[in-house]
Amino acid sequence: NQPGGGHCCDCKPRGFGPEFKCLSAVGLNITTAFEHVRGPKYNVIQKYTKEYGAGAAVVLRLCEAAGLQGSNRLVVADSCFGGIRLPQELMMIGLHNISNINCGSAGFCKTQLQEKLMGADVERGAHAIATGKING
Repeated sequence: NQPGGGHCCDCKPRGFGPEFKCLSAVGLNITTAFEHVRGPKYNVIQKYTKEYGAGAAVVLRLCEAAGLQGSNRLVVADSCFGGIRLPQELMMIGLHNISNINCGSAGFCKTQLQEKLMGADVERGAHAIATGKING
């Protein structure tokens, strides 16, 4: 038990059933594409999942369903969808991307950033910016 009458359990929360992912056009104030997510065992058979992972695959399928390829639009995604492959693949189909990339993502330059920011002479609040080039 915790102060205030709450309690802590050691189990992860369970899903509540169907989940929907959506792609919205902010300037138009409309949702342009939906995807029904049925769970991990179905996600592996979805288009793009094997090549890019589940998060990036959802974004790519939604962009395809909305017909955004080649439109030079900006796709903003949170860290659940962001990874190294997502901006690369979106650029290849004519889209731009802003997303948080987890430092555990394959290809993320974690070691190089740690070297820059872990030195004894680095001031508190220091930051570093990593850039990269897309091959292809």
